[in-house]
Amino acid sequence: MSEMQVMMKFEFLPNEILMECYKYLNAPDIFDSFDQLNYRFYKLIRNIPLHVDFQYVSKSSFDNFCRKIILNPENLKQIYSLHLSNKEMYGQIEAFLSIFTFNEFSNLQSLILTQVKEINMNKLKSMLILIPKLYSLRLIDCNIPNSEIMAVLTISKLRILSIRSLYFVPLAKNETSVITNLTVFGCLLSDLYRLFQYAPLLKYLNVGRLPDCHEVIGRGEDFINNYAFHLRQLIIDEYGYEFEDFEIFVKQIPNLKSLIISAYDNIDIIDASRWEHLIKSSLPHLHIFKFKFYYSQYGKSIIADKFNQFQSDFWLKQHHWYTEYSLKESLGRTTALIYTLPCIADRFELKLDINRYYNKLINNFDVFHNIKYLSLDSEILSKECHYYFSNVTSLILKCKSNLFKRDSDRILLKAKHIKSLKMIVNLYNLKHLDISFLCKIESSTILLEILKQSPNLSSISVDPNYLLSLFSDNELCKYLNKMIKKLDMLIPSLDKFSKIEQFCKIFSNIEQLKCNITQLDDLLFLLNNLSKLSILKVSDTSTNKFIYKFKDEASKLNIVYYLRSYHDNSYDKICNLDLSIWIGKKTN
Repeated sequence: MSEMQVMMKFEFLPNEILMECYKYLNAPDIFDSFDQLNYRFYKLIRNIPLHVDFQYVSKSSFDNFCRKIILNPENLKQIYSLHLSNKEMYGQIEAFLSIFTFNEFSNLQSLILTQVKEINMNKLKSMLILIPKLYSLRLIDCNIPNSEIMAVLTISKLRILSIRSLYFVPLAKNETSVITNLTVFGCLLSDLYRLFQYAPLLKYLNVGRLPDCHEVIGRGEDFINNYAFHLRQLIIDEYGYEFEDFEIFVKQIPNLKSLIISAYDNIDIIDASRWEHLIKSSLPHLHIFKFKFYYSQYGKSIIADKFNQFQSDFWLKQHHWYTEYSLKESLGRTTALIYTLPCIADRFELKLDINRYYNKLINNFDVFHNIKYLSLDSEILSKECHYYFSNVTSLILKCKSNLFKRDSDRILLKAKHIKSLKMIVNLYNLKHLDISFLCKIESSTILLEILKQSPNLSSISVDPNYLLSLFSDNELCKYLNKMIKKLDMLIPSLDKFSKIEQFCKIFSNIEQLKCNITQLDDLLFLLNNLSKLSILKVSDTSTNKFIYKFKDEASKLNIVYYLRSYHDNSYDKICNLDLSIWIGKKTN
C-alpha cells in the first residue's frame, strides 16, 4: 500500500477518532506532520487540547513549533501540559522563557521542568504564580533549593507535586495544602510527620531516600499525632531508619492500601514475624506489599533463615506475597538480596557469581518483568542461567575485568552466545545497547545478528576502534544507518578516527552523538555533515585556542551551547572541556 493510499484512508476518519489519536501524540510532532496537509487538518489541530513535551525534541522542531504559536497566540490556550528540559538540550528553558510568559497559558494544568538552572530562577519565580489553572508541577533533577520556587506556590491550588526535598514545608504557619500526590527525592522521617499536618488530603507519597540521620523523634512531640487518614499508597526507595521507627510511623497512616519499600544493610527490617504483626495491628487495609532488602554479612545461613520465615501461610496463602532471594559470595563475605515477586527493581546487575534461590512450584516467568536496565556479565552466556528478563530496554554487555588474564584467555563473544542471550533477554523491547565494556567480539556478524533480533534498538554505546573495524561489513552498515539514532563513543577521540567522512555517511540519520574531539575542524565537519543531528556532547583535552575559535564559529550557526572547562592551575590553562550543543537548522 502506497503512502498516498495510507494518507487517503487516514483522511476518511471522522474528527472524533482523529482527536482521540491526537491525545497520544506530542504537539510539536502533530504540527510537523499535519499542519501543511490540508485545510481540514490545519483547523482541526488548532481546536484540540495540546500536550507539549520538548524533552529530546530537536531545536529545529522547537523553533518551528514556537514560531507557529507566535503567529497565532490563540494556540496558547490549547496547551494543557508542558515539559521543558535542559537535559541534553542546555538552554531550552531559557530559550522558551525568552519567548513566552506563563500567564499566556491560561489553560495550562501540568508543568514539568527538568534540570532547572540558576539562570532560569528569576523568570520562573515571577511567572509560576501567574498560571491560574496549574494543578501539577514536577521539578526533575533540579539542584535549585525548593524554597526558591515553592515560596510562590505554597498557597496555590497544586494537587500533584514532585520536588527534591521537603524544606519548603512551613513549620510555624497554620497553612495547609490541597496536595494529594507528592514525590520527593529525599527527606527525614520528621519531615514526613510535619508534612501530614501541612497536606492532610495526601493520597499518594513517593520518597526516594529516607536516610537515618540519627535524629531523635520523641513520642510526645506534637506532630506525632498528625494522621494522614487519606494516604493510600506509600513508596520508599531507600529506608534507612530502624524498624521501630517505622512501626511508630505507620500508626499515622492507618488506611494505607499499598506499601512498596526498599532498604539496604538493615538486617532488622528483614523480619517476617515482625512485619506480620505490624500489618495485622496497624495496617489492616494493606492489600499490596512489595519489598526489596539488601544485606551484606559474613556467612549465608542468616539470610536463608530470614527467607524461610516468609514462607508461612500468612504470606503464601492469605496474601499470596511470594519471595525469593539471591546471594553473591566474595572473600568470605555474602551480599544478599531478598525481594517479593515480581521484583520491584527497574535495574539489575547479573553477575557470574550470583546464585538465585526460589520456589520451583511458583511460576517464575515474570519475576523480572519490571527490570528495564540490565547489566550482564558476558561470561554468563557460556553457563546455564535461570534468569529471564522480558521488558529490558537498556542492556550493558560486560567483560569481567581480570588483569591477570592473558588477552587470549578473555571471553570472546561468539555467534553461539547470541542464542544464550535470547534465552535470558527478550531483545524485542531493547532500545539501547552498550558494548563498550566488552573485551572481544568474534566478528561483525555478531552485532548484525543482535540488530536483526532487536527491531526497536535505536541507541548504542561502542568503542570507536571497534566501530571502525565494522565499516567493511556493508550489510551491518545499512542496519546501523537505518536503526541507530543515538550513538555514544566517548573513548578514544573521534578525531583519531581516520574515516570521519565514512562515519558521517554510515550514521547520516543520527540525532544524538557523544564523542571526544580535540580538533575544531572535525567538530565543524560533524555539524555541517550530519543533517539530522540535534544533540552533540563533546568531551576531551582541549586548549584556550579551541574555545575561542569555537565561540567565533558558533555565532554563525543556529545552536545553543554550554561550555564547562577545567583549569590546570599550575600551568594556568584549560586542561579539559565538556561541550554540550543543541543544534537547529542553518539560518541565512
